[in-house]
Amino acid sequence: MESKSAWEGLTKKWETLKKVHLSELLSDTKRNDKLRIEYGKILYDFSHQKIDEEALGLLQSLLKEADVHKKVEQMFAGVKKLYTTTI
Repeated sequence: MESKSAWEGLTKKWETLKKVHLSELLSDTKRNDKLRIEYGKILYDFSHQKIDEEALGLLQSLLKEADVHKKVEQMFAGVKKLYTTTI
């Protein structure tokens, strides 16, 4: 599975981020601009989370590798994903 590489990268990145206090990350005055993502009409703001630009990039790589965009589009299009059997 290709997603394993992005997941491993995120795991390694967390090992360094968990040692950093959020207040240290918040001292970056350009943080708000760097950690916002717009997806359609939705704005995702990660600026007050324990994450940095590199971790956000790794997270985006994981989403691409797992083909999350396609799955979200299918969900909004009404494609059934869970099927149950009836007797």
